[in-house]
Amino acid sequence: LTPLLDIGSMSIEGITLAEAIEATRLGPKPSMTALMETLTDRARTPDPEEPNDAAVRAAASELVRKLRSLAKKDLGRTIFDPTLPVVRITDSDSIVFAVDRLGLPTKEELSEHRLPSLEVEKRFGWRLMYLMTALCREIAFADPNEFAGVFLDECWWLTSSAEGSNLMLELIADGRKHNAGAFAGSHDPYDIGPKSEIGDKIRALLSHIFVFRHRGKALAARCLEFLDLDPADDEMLKVITENLSPLNVSETERALRAGEGLYRDLRKRIGGIKVLIPADENAAAAITTTPGQNDEEDDEAVEFAEADGALA
Repeated sequence: LTPLLDIGSMSIEGITLAEAIEATRLGPKPSMTALMETLTDRARTPDPEEPNDAAVRAAASELVRKLRSLAKKDLGRTIFDPTLPVVRITDSDSIVFAVDRLGLPTKEELSEHRLPSLEVEKRFGWRLMYLMTALCREIAFADPNEFAGVFLDECWWLTSSAEGSNLMLELIADGRKHNAGAFAGSHDPYDIGPKSEIGDKIRALLSHIFVFRHRGKALAARCLEFLDLDPADDEMLKVITENLSPLNVSETERALRAGEGLYRDLRKRIGGIKVLIPADENAAAAITTTPGQNDEEDDEAVEFAEADGALA
């Protein structure tokens, strides 16, 4: 809530919020609605033992105003509507969060000088994605007797913040103890592990790395570095940009060579691989169809061959 509401954790608002969350959590029915009720009561009730009581009550009142504003938005129902069903995790083999309609900021909008002016819907969507990832961590770590995987695609939205990078590092570093693993995908290896101290740790701890075709040499060079190869190796740059699932061939050959990539295993051995489409009609239809397009409008023979980027 502190980044969502754009408040400092040690400010009067931040401390007031933390105290209200703890009081609500210990209550009979903790929820975001109950949190607003707790803050409303604090705004109305003087505390003679609090030296900054007036400031604290003003902060509580302002927090309620911000939370009510978020609760009125369509997206706010997922957090603030107590009538919606709770996510069921005990009887599910897999849980998929549908976020295709979720408004997210671009990487440029998340820069330090543009973040303060980010529109509320995108800020809400960005923080909601973090909340879902934190929930995935709790689910994956809940039962050490059953392996669980957390799959994070286009993961720049998570690692673009310090909190998100720390969460990614925790999933990777602490996953083995809990019999869980993180699977991260993006076009740029620096999305998986940013160029920072935490990002360097994330990339260093990854055990299995998959690299698929890139059209540009800049990202291809980063992928070679990701594989612990020479990023200036012209021959390997050509492999990634031209020879993996090549585009300038016949449609038949494109279909046959779809899914080619490079793989670095646990022992850091590197070799060529080919990912096959499952022998399942429904899975194949999902893989070879571009979202939002009808089959007759899709002019790509095999969309799977268009998958650029890296996975870890």
